[in-house]
Amino acid sequence: AAAAQAGQRLPQPGSVSALIERRLSQLSAAALKLARVAALAASDFDAELAATVLEQHPLDIAEPWRELEAAQVIRDGAFAHDLIFEVTLASVPGPIAALLHRRIAEYLQAMGRPAAAVAPHWVGAQCWSLAGQAYVAAARQAQAASQRTHEIECWERAGQAFERAGDAAPAFEARCDSVPACIIVRGVERAHAVIDDLEATARTPAQRVAALNARALAALMAADHARGMAAAVEAVALARELDTPWPAFTATRMQAVALAQAGRAAEGLALLEPYRTLVEAEGNLEQRGGFWADSAYVLNGLRRLRETAHALTQSIAIARQMGDLAELAMQTANLATVKGNLGHLDEALELAQRALALKTQLGEIDGPEGAVIRAYAGLYCGMVGRYGEALEHLDAAIAVLRSDHQLTLHAVACNHKAQFLLDLGQHARARQALDYEAPPVPSVWARGATIAARIDRALGTGSSQHLTAAMKALEGADDAHVRMHTLLEVAEGAEPAEAIQRCDEVLRMARQLEFDGVAMKARLLRAHAMARAGHAAQAAQEMREVVAAMTGVPPVDLYRGEAWWRAAQVFDAAGDSAQALMALAHGTQWVRQQALPHVPEAFRDSFLQRNAANRALLAAADRRLGG
Repeated sequence: AAAAQAGQRLPQPGSVSALIERRLSQLSAAALKLARVAALAASDFDAELAATVLEQHPLDIAEPWRELEAAQVIRDGAFAHDLIFEVTLASVPGPIAALLHRRIAEYLQAMGRPAAAVAPHWVGAQCWSLAGQAYVAAARQAQAASQRTHEIECWERAGQAFERAGDAAPAFEARCDSVPACIIVRGVERAHAVIDDLEATARTPAQRVAALNARALAALMAADHARGMAAAVEAVALARELDTPWPAFTATRMQAVALAQAGRAAEGLALLEPYRTLVEAEGNLEQRGGFWADSAYVLNGLRRLRETAHALTQSIAIARQMGDLAELAMQTANLATVKGNLGHLDEALELAQRALALKTQLGEIDGPEGAVIRAYAGLYCGMVGRYGEALEHLDAAIAVLRSDHQLTLHAVACNHKAQFLLDLGQHARARQALDYEAPPVPSVWARGATIAARIDRALGTGSSQHLTAAMKALEGADDAHVRMHTLLEVAEGAEPAEAIQRCDEVLRMARQLEFDGVAMKARLLRAHAMARAGHAAQAAQEMREVVAAMTGVPPVDLYRGEAWWRAAQVFDAAGDSAQALMALAHGTQWVRQQALPHVPEAFRDSFLQRNAANRALLAAADRRLGG
């Protein structure tokens, strides 16, 4: 009755909690004290911690320890049951718990335990500033280990702890530092909410620059170069007022990337280059890695592919040195793209798969960066005939990019899917894949229009309408890669003389820009057009050179079976039956042995019968090579 009048909870007779409370009440004072320290220390509890926190010789806690084991409170150094732990923890008065948490935090910190283990005890001690500092350290340790989900949690808890301490500046910094990981794990839309708060609470020029840089980063990750450019330009102007060059360096990097996304990569490179000396002389690993990564992005915009590959190699080496597996994965994927554009498809696929394995290891496959890497893996799987894997990767990437409103990247992935569905003879599905919201980048839409023209050509309908629209879209876009593929598509429907002219134009561009795979495609289509024009001997000589080089650098953006079928046609036109049979044999081997086993079962019939190149190639091979 007295307990009830005092407002205390009476244990329910027969309840498990009541039994545990009764068991604890029967312990000696020393044993109960040890049990309470164990509850507060939780997973960090061990004998040395207990002796230190209780300020006792280890032998002084031997008997209480045995008593707890005999009473089945602890077993093997931990609580025997979660409910015993909870009841014991609840039995410690708040002010006493805070004092003990402080002692535990001091002990763990002195022992060099991870900051993530120390921080919760500073929270329990209500030492909010120390808790914030520990969570910042934990976030940086998680970042170094590429544990980006854990990193975000630590940044958020750091900000909350600093706010409890009334430390506005470090709370702002913690939220700002959380943005890159938030973009990777939770997506751009979630990051914008954090950035809105940063812009609303920024009080100093340095904080406004940091918020603008965060805004630029999020926009550029979504390929929104207009918003990214505006934020970066404003940040550069504000950063000039600061007494350190690094915020301006970060803002300039963002501006350079935005310029590259806007098709003005030369201007972007001109902004970056003056920082090279500073970065090499004074930059830390993170700043050097950022310089090389963004230099690679801009150089790729200029289509200086071998220089891009060098910059990416530098960035990859720094990411590996830092132990930043997330950055390592992204830059490895970017190198895969460069190798693919150079025509080294097997190497590109190997790099894309390596990047995907890193992202899978990190548990970051469902964010936008993971989706981009899956799209890369899907692209190169499809280009070497592994269609089932290609569609699986692309479908997964498309779902993430659609939900995160990444219009440009979503459209790019849909374009890849449409092309592979066309290879598989799935014309209606290919057309359906192109039914996406128009992206803000004209060249991406032009690429989709080019594929739509291929679908019409495969169905025997007019393709000029799509190609006219694609060429018009490219008038204001500085994307030589898409322009070259579109010009080659125009050549496909042109008379032989015009086709040869278009192929020559592309060949000059491809060689100048180091797109070796595109150059191979232009040479192959040129030889085919020459044969159509009646220059059979000259065409066959050109095709012999192309075929000899195809094993090293195959023609890109040209279905492999069709490449061999066209080669066979050129050799037949020149009366070179031996070379024609060789081309038919190679093409048949690729279709039936390399590609067909990787075609989804539902698409195998259409792959063999509704892909016109396959149908003609296999019929000719069966007739002339005996099946």
